[in-house]
Amino acid sequence: MGEIAVEQTVEPHEGPSPETLVEGLTEELLARYEEVTLLHELSGAFGSVFDEPGLAAIALERTLFAIGAERGFVAFRHLGSESLTVAAGSEGTPAVGSELPLDEGISGQVVRSGRSLIVHADREAPGPTVSGGPRLGEAVLSVPLCASGDCDDDGEASLGVLTLVGAPDGRFTAGDAKLATTIADQLSQAVRTSRLVGSLREAEGLRRELEIAAGIQEGMLPSSPPRSEGVHLAGSCVPAANVGGDYYDFLLDAAGRLHVLVADVSGHSVSSALMMAMARNLLRRDMAAGLAPAEVLSATNASMFADLAGAGHFITMFCVRYDPAERRLEFANGGHNPPLLRRASGSEVSELPAEGAALGIFEHYPYEHHTLTLEPGDALVLFTDGVVEAASPSGEPFGDRRLHELVRRSDHEAPEEMNARIYDEVRLHGAGEPQADDVTIVTLRAAGRP
Repeated sequence: MGEIAVEQTVEPHEGPSPETLVEGLTEELLARYEEVTLLHELSGAFGSVFDEPGLAAIALERTLFAIGAERGFVAFRHLGSESLTVAAGSEGTPAVGSELPLDEGISGQVVRSGRSLIVHADREAPGPTVSGGPRLGEAVLSVPLCASGDCDDDGEASLGVLTLVGAPDGRFTAGDAKLATTIADQLSQAVRTSRLVGSLREAEGLRRELEIAAGIQEGMLPSSPPRSEGVHLAGSCVPAANVGGDYYDFLLDAAGRLHVLVADVSGHSVSSALMMAMARNLLRRDMAAGLAPAEVLSATNASMFADLAGAGHFITMFCVRYDPAERRLEFANGGHNPPLLRRASGSEVSELPAEGAALGIFEHYPYEHHTLTLEPGDALVLFTDGVVEAASPSGEPFGDRRLHELVRRSDHEAPEEMNARIYDEVRLHGAGEPQADDVTIVTLRAAGRP
């Protein structure tokens, strides 16, 4: 018996009518037009706002309206943080300013993964819930805010998250996710711009502050040493970058005694410069009155302690008084590098034996008074830590040994030449690298009897 061929009849399939196609195309075009209009409005709104909470509020409001979600929130992650900070939210969501741990809830999962997540109303939300977050039976759409075009797999590029809760029909669609992602991308770009503008403003403010502080510092330094027979004197200060905390000064009192000091205030800012300006006025007053170095330091410390402590500053200082007629050198140390003494009678170099606390550490401190006699040709070199701490490209400090050797070889150099040679050696040691700190040098050389 042969095979029986069975003829199959295929009914023609009727496609959508032209009217249906036109309606569908019209609806799609209208939806796309509304999206483009929304994004255009967002771009304009973002262009006039630079604070992150304001940007987040605008993005959330427009997203809720466009998608029809019941509520939502935007939370940002700051560099190195293990939590999200809510920047904007509608009623029934985590409060603005609250912290959402990255290891909890849907939003944390989205940031960690760098991927969008949709949870339908009939599905249980993954992971523990957070206060004000979605409840069981609510649809959730959460998209990451990416720092650069794409969030990497571990979420390190995520700036934060945009989370919506409660879809009109219980389900968020792929189209909703696409629109929310587009808005999130625009918000991310606006946040990056905001942070860049903030950084530029901060940098400009810092630059201006440094300029002001540099002007204050420059105005405090003496233009030239006073004329005093029996002594040769020179000072120089090369600040690091725009401003530093170093200061030096010279003053002759009514008895013809020469007062010399070097100082270094902590910090490099306008407040540091102002503290030094205040100290300068007190120091010059007390030196002009003929107070001995230990008395000058004690009086200045007592007067400025509250201001220094309140501002979080301190000042190291070395104060000298030299009487050319008697060749008597008196000195006191306020936590500063001890000056180097090179005797003309030999090549040995020694540190002045004086110790003491920086100004602003103790309210009342008994500074020690020391005295010695200078012989003609003896040289005294005062300096700040920018000299010995100046580093080479490999990080090696200039150090006390090099400075001692330079002073030992100074012989009968004029103070100006000695200062210049020390600075040149420090700069050579740094091989052209920017100074990390100010370099201040003051040299006093005793002459014969006036």
